[in-house]
Amino acid sequence: MSELNFAKTFLQTLDAKSSKHPANHVFDAKTFPTRIPFTLPKLPQPPHPPYPKSTPSAPPAPGASRTTSTISLTLRSSRNPALALTLPDIDPSTTTISQLRETVQSELGGPGVVATEKIKILFNKKPVPASKKTISHVLEGESLEQQGKTVEMGVMVIGGAPDPPPKTDPTPGNEAVQTVDKAADGPSERMEGIETVTSPPPPPAPVQGPSGKAILETEQFWKDLQGYLEQRIKDEAEAGSLVQKWKSDWQRRD
Repeated sequence: MSELNFAKTFLQTLDAKSSKHPANHVFDAKTFPTRIPFTLPKLPQPPHPPYPKSTPSAPPAPGASRTTSTISLTLRSSRNPALALTLPDIDPSTTTISQLRETVQSELGGPGVVATEKIKILFNKKPVPASKKTISHVLEGESLEQQGKTVEMGVMVIGGAPDPPPKTDPTPGNEAVQTVDKAADGPSERMEGIETVTSPPPPPAPVQGPSGKAILETEQFWKDLQGYLEQRIKDEAEAGSLVQKWKSDWQRRD
């Protein structure tokens, strides 16, 4: 085979094989085939479907029992501040976490003491996320029957807060309320209004037994005095000697 025929055969063999490009080869974008862009289908008019309308639930008939059960909620904080607030008979589906924060704020003294943004409600020792709007969302998956319809949540105040002010209840024994009657011809008429009268303290009970000089003439006085001296000076003989001396001096003075 001549060299020319060998070269032609070799080139034909190379043409049948796939071409290889180095790693730094750059293709010309103008040689690429044109692609047809994909367009989305047109939406109906209006551009978006309307939101489904929520139908309000009809109020229960008179005398019918309520389907929504109420719970007793306790908001507790062990320190900073020390708080234990119980909210009986609340509806978990309508009571929001924001309302609970406002209730805690009012219990601690109002906006001047702590802001609602610093009050965090905890459940199972974890802050309630912002996605949980009501108590029902927080208790989702919890069994209220096992808890006896009593739920406890924690309270955390960022930066701390003073303890709630003590609630002062009027003492029945210190104040008495009486009605002033107006004297008139015929039956007495009750005047409108009340008058608060502070009752005076009770007088001290009278002292029973002898007093003054008469008590010095009793033998029990000198025995009590000797017992007191024995306890103070811890010497029975010295205490008896002092009592006999003081007793004889008092008798000679008379």
